[in-house]
Amino acid sequence: MMLAPNTDTPPVTYQCESFARWYADAGPLIKREAETTGIAPLRPNLRDYVKREETSGLIVLTARVRGELAGYLLYNLFIHPHYTLLAAEPDLFFVASEHASMFIGKGLLAFAESFMRGCGVKIWCARVPHGARHGRLYERMGFKPTEMLYIKML
Repeated sequence: MMLAPNTDTPPVTYQCESFARWYADAGPLIKREAETTGIAPLRPNLRDYVKREETSGLIVLTARVRGELAGYLLYNLFIHPHYTLLAAEPDLFFVASEHASMFIGKGLLAFAESFMRGCGVKIWCARVPHGARHGRLYERMGFKPTEMLYIKML
């Protein structure tokens, strides 16, 4: 799916990609994401991600501007134990600051909603880092705040 908000803005391509393709381009953005969250730097278990992708348990959605990775959403898919419905839980969500004015986060979420519906997802979850402003975006898109997650690194 390609979108260009106006003629001065380059088109943004939203798509589902393989984990391997995403990971090859995501290194610098992963480092920046770790710096923005203040939590330990990411050291992904690549074999686990590949295994989840092979068993249809991982979705990688990207936004690219002129082929350059500008943002991404990774979701874990699973049967929710409370409802026995297919659920999507976020793993990573990041938009490069230099592309923030292009509404890529909103575009990624709109693309994700359409993609999730097509996959049969019935429960779509979201997380918002403490102090982040994009919780309002989720609420405008119909999400309801239900709980707060606390983390302590041990």
